Amino acid sequence: PQEWGKSAWKFLHACSFAYPENPTRKQRESAFSVFNYLGDILPCPICQGHYKDNVAVNPPRVSSKGELSKWLVEIHNTVNRSRNKKEIDFNSVQRHYENNSRELDCDCPFTAHLKKKLTTTQTTLNGLSAVVVLLLVAVCILVVLRRRR
Repeated sequence: PQEWGKSAWKFLHACSFAYPENPTRKQRESAFSVFNYLGDILPCPICQGHYKDNVAVNPPRVSSKGELSKWLVEIHNTVNRSRNKKEIDFNSVQRHYENNSRELDCDCPFTAHLKKKLTTTQTTLNGLSAVVVLLLVAVCILVVLRRRR
């Protein structure tokens, strides 16, 4: 799970948010088959058993994109609880996949370092922009004053 788990969740969530709001019968059947039988092909036998148990209690809801996406977040949170990991909020997942909010990106030390650098760079650029605007205003004032003489 350490190797393939995060990628699998990303793929599955991306599929659920790309699923139609009004799927055809064929799309509903296909989605149900994929999510219902996914447990048969997971690379970890323990994960296979857990997934099958979870789906037996909470079968895939494939009537719409909203239902499938919410169902998958429920399943993901069931897994997270069983692994003592932080649960994910549906609205955050939705923003991440539909609006590219990036709020679910990795929270490893390297990503934290990059986010800090980005914030510092944005602050610096905002400050430089303010200085440039003030300089332009000063130049404009000087030009106007020279023309008046």
